[in-house]
Amino acid sequence: MKVLFFFISSIILLYSCSNEPKPIRFNEDECAYCLMIISDQRFGGEFITTKGKAYKFDSVECLSAYLQEQKPGSKDVHSLFTIDFYNPEMFIDATQAWYLHSELLKSPMGLNLTAFSNKEIAQTVKNVYPGELIRWQKVNEIVKDNWLDK
Repeated sequence: MKVLFFFISSIILLYSCSNEPKPIRFNEDECAYCLMIISDQRFGGEFITTKGKAYKFDSVECLSAYLQEQKPGSKDVHSLFTIDFYNPEMFIDATQAWYLHSELLKSPMGLNLTAFSNKEIAQTVKNVYPGELIRWQKVNEIVKDNWLDK
């Protein structure tokens, strides 16, 4: 019985310290920035600390705003993830993703930022929802200019 307890405890400890994204429990988990319940499965993101703590967000703009306001040190940030709009089951590295900024494709918090794992898919969606293809740095600028500097 002690061996079983040790094994289960070890699994829980390893999972809780993992630097991989944690599944978002849609319609249950709360956004770490705006405190709204995360409900749209096509949007969302996570900030994983070096200690394995996951902060969950309902949109790319909330993830960016949280990081800009909280200013975690580079030693505290292990990874940043966003949900791939085209494949909502998949988390992608937020700093490597392509984003579509289109007024015609609404995101949960209204800055209309949508993440994609590759440029070709983002371009295909852009053909339907005209806008601008951007990278993570530009996402941060849009959030800063439209939310944080007001």
